[in-house]
Amino acid sequence: MGGPGFVESMIFENRSKPVVAAIHGVALGGGLEIAMACHFRIATREARFGQPEVKLGFVPAAARRSGLPRAIGPAKAVEMIIGGEPIGRMRR
Repeated sequence: MGGPGFVESMIFENRSKPVVAAIHGVALGGGLEIAMACHFRIATREARFGQPEVKLGFVPAAARRSGLPRAIGPAKAVEMIIGGEPIGRMRR
């Protein structure tokens, strides 16, 4: 339980219709994971995304799956996963 792709396989993978994440505010840690598991993500200009758990020494779940680099590009993904600082709207 909790391995790579866990959220997708348990919640969204077998849906007959696409799942859309509407983000207004922050999506940090698990919130980002849920947003990444959705088929589409729509964010306001003020939206912030991050993996702050890296500052505590934890490897974020997004780092174990390839969806984050595909969604925002490798450079932004590395910045988010290594730095732990929230970034602005993920636009590739």
